[in-house]
Amino acid sequence: MNNQALTHHESNCPLAEMGKKIYSMEEEIRQLNSALARFVPPQFLELLQCDSIAGLNSGDRVQKEMSILFSDLRAFTSLSETMTPQESFDFVNSYFAKMEPLILRNGGFVDKYIGDAIMALFGQSPDEAILAGIEMVHSIQEYNQYCLVHQKPPMAMGIGINTGPVMVGTVGGASKISPTVIGDAVNLASRLESVTKFYGVSIAISSYTYAQLENPDQFLVRWIGYIPIKGKSKSVLVYEIFDADDSELKEGKLATQQMFETGCLLYRQGNLARAAKLFRRCIKEVPRDQTAQTYLSLCQRIEPVLHSWGIG
Repeated sequence: MNNQALTHHESNCPLAEMGKKIYSMEEEIRQLNSALARFVPPQFLELLQCDSIAGLNSGDRVQKEMSILFSDLRAFTSLSETMTPQESFDFVNSYFAKMEPLILRNGGFVDKYIGDAIMALFGQSPDEAILAGIEMVHSIQEYNQYCLVHQKPPMAMGIGINTGPVMVGTVGGASKISPTVIGDAVNLASRLESVTKFYGVSIAISSYTYAQLENPDQFLVRWIGYIPIKGKSKSVLVYEIFDADDSELKEGKLATQQMFETGCLLYRQGNLARAAKLFRRCIKEVPRDQTAQTYLSLCQRIEPVLHSWGIG
């Protein structure tokens, strides 16, 4: 009886009540920090050597060598026109929920979402960015199996990856700041994503990324040439990663790789007739090689013009 009375007395003690309030406040702080981490990734704070989001100030920055991954869903605008705003919103959130774990699992983190596009950063190795990209394409292919069964239009994804120095930091004013990454390397990664649409590839990487791969032999890579990039005065050497292609297409690209890359070299040298012959042979052996089809179309479009100028 005395123990029960003592316990009752302690439960009403001001110190006990204060302890409960402190515990409640600590739990609220933990939840708040967890929520804030969804707006400012902890990896971002680590890069800035900042313990918490409260320590961030506009203009905080650090220069870092990173690999930048840009991904975009093709034809999503057309697809969204068939959806209600709620359906479109739910679809994008479902898509991001599938992609983010693949990026995190491979050592990266999402910097921002832009419509249906994703910009992710990888600070350790460009190999990790490529591995994430391959898994992301595979995920879309799995989704397309669902689309096939439910008679929905399939989706396609383009991914551009570049590696180089960037400035990681915060920008903004007195009332609002945002984490961001700025640099020419970021712009090139975005441009490479656009390249995937034109050349019909899933993943395009720059020569800067290829040169820094720790284990390039683990990937299926082919040279797709020096490509003019909007905003760049010189063409950029671009490679295709085709690990995510189906087995038939992969085998075909491997079998015709030397012929294809020779065609790309001849095209760059202006020998369009010989290049076109090689691309025709590639297409004959691998009819679904969209990059070879694109190059053949370019040869056929440019060659008559050169002839009219008395060239070739």
